[in-house]
Amino acid sequence: IVCLHSLTKPSLTISNVPLKQGGGMGMQSYSSKRGKHSNAKFAKFIYSDTYRSALSTFDTTIVNSGDVNALAMFVADNPYCVEAVLQLSMVLFHTPNNMERGTSLLRRAMFVYESAFLGSFLKQQQQDDNEMDCFEMDISLDENTTFFTSLFRLMQIACMMGCMDSCCAFARIILSFDANVDPMGVLLVLDYYALATMNIDNTQFIIDLVESDEAIHISWNPTTEKYDDDKEEEEKGEKQQYICPLVDMPNWAYSYALALRRMSQEEIDDNDGDYLGDDVEDEDLKNKLDRQADIALQEALRKYPSVLPLLLEQNKIDTKGRSCLLDWPSILDHYNTSIAMVSPSEKFIIGIFVKRHFRLWKPDDVVSWLYRNAVIVAKENDENGIASLKKNDASTAPEESGIASATASVEDDNAMMGISKNISLSSSSSQEQHQQVAMGNKEALNRYLRCNADDFTSDTFQMLPAGANPLDPRLVVPALEANHPGMGGRRRMIQQQQVRQQQLQAGGGGMHDNDLERILMEQLGIGGDGNGGRVEIDPDSPLVEVFLRSMMPWTRVEGVPRI
Repeated sequence: IVCLHSLTKPSLTISNVPLKQGGGMGMQSYSSKRGKHSNAKFAKFIYSDTYRSALSTFDTTIVNSGDVNALAMFVADNPYCVEAVLQLSMVLFHTPNNMERGTSLLRRAMFVYESAFLGSFLKQQQQDDNEMDCFEMDISLDENTTFFTSLFRLMQIACMMGCMDSCCAFARIILSFDANVDPMGVLLVLDYYALATMNIDNTQFIIDLVESDEAIHISWNPTTEKYDDDKEEEEKGEKQQYICPLVDMPNWAYSYALALRRMSQEEIDDNDGDYLGDDVEDEDLKNKLDRQADIALQEALRKYPSVLPLLLEQNKIDTKGRSCLLDWPSILDHYNTSIAMVSPSEKFIIGIFVKRHFRLWKPDDVVSWLYRNAVIVAKENDENGIASLKKNDASTAPEESGIASATASVEDDNAMMGISKNISLSSSSSQEQHQQVAMGNKEALNRYLRCNADDFTSDTFQMLPAGANPLDPRLVVPALEANHPGMGGRRRMIQQQQVRQQQLQAGGGGMHDNDLERILMEQLGIGGDGNGGRVEIDPDSPLVEVFLRSMMPWTRVEGVPRI
């Protein structure tokens, strides 16, 4: 879908990122049957023994302790451990006035990954029309999980900063790694990013993605989401799999219609060539796109009628007053579907769509277009004797005569313009087939219930209170400097924490009364440790603790000669 030369620009403080041979990470390619093609090319990150050792220390010592100050010191000692760097960046994002610092660490994590890329990992699209030679990635591998998370956080930060072009680029590259699985749920907002850029190329991207011969299909396996290549195909076929087309997602159904309308409003330059054919007059082309946009919007209104009242409410549009142009009270009764009748997955997606997209549907011309098509759908249901528009994926189609004429016109337009149309509105057999696919829609969309809605709708991170911030700002400065002087060795505090934890685990896990008594005796200098009755103080301990304990006559500070 998209290939980029470079994901992030390295900071001036980042240099000599270690590769796998030098104690860092690398990348390996392999073939797998679970891709979109047989023997599809996959890529995964691989860790060196040194990196795995550092990661093991991070998991056992820092993660289990929950100490953010220890995390900052660990990052200062291990500036290229991306799991720790990403964790510290998220801590900074949730503390006041640290957005820039968190972004700097996030960019460092991505630069470490980019340094490990294979030369052909982000290969540019060839000049001919052949399919792009792009790798896929499996998020279920532990080595790849943090990479997907880092890309998603970059997309999220770019949205908060209002950089919609960057959001769209990051979302597209995440989707390109595993389009049908959509591991990070970017299809929930990719259409918004593309439309919010107000760029004709991104608008055309939405249309192409929906109408492509190899269109994306949402797939979900409630049992497992990854196949074992060693199993037989028959065993894979026995697994319960739910699949639905992209336009069966509520946000994509409406965004596809809006994208078609935007393209119909664009002035086409004959000198550059019409994207749908040079021999089509501008006015005819506009009318054909208008008809396509109307049919797509009407289909979206039939599938998800509850979206209309929510959009109007979010945009604070008067739905009780009447005018000669807009008479919302006369038609809203057909769309006031109770939200309780909507499946949980559809309710979740619709909620994100309304919160993100409502501004795109606020212009007066868009509201008028929405009203005009809502009236058509309401009249169709009145003619069929339906009192209210029921929320059902396999919704009742309009009368066959009107459908046949509309479909014939659209198919004729598509034949002239070379468009592959995926919306089926005619013939009873097509309707039955659409109903069979729709029966699995709600199940296939359940894959998005695992996503956090705040990651897609919130423009800010939830901040910790200033008084409850446990992070020492003096420890953050060394962590931000990848090549900070004097940070080459391991900190004694982290080493001692690891030793204590190993001792406790060897002794049965928790700390018992005997352990507390032994520690107290060591503090009092009566433990017989061969140190002359003196106990050493770790200078990396908190300053208050070092000061108070140094006043005791039986203690000494490591590195300070005795008096």
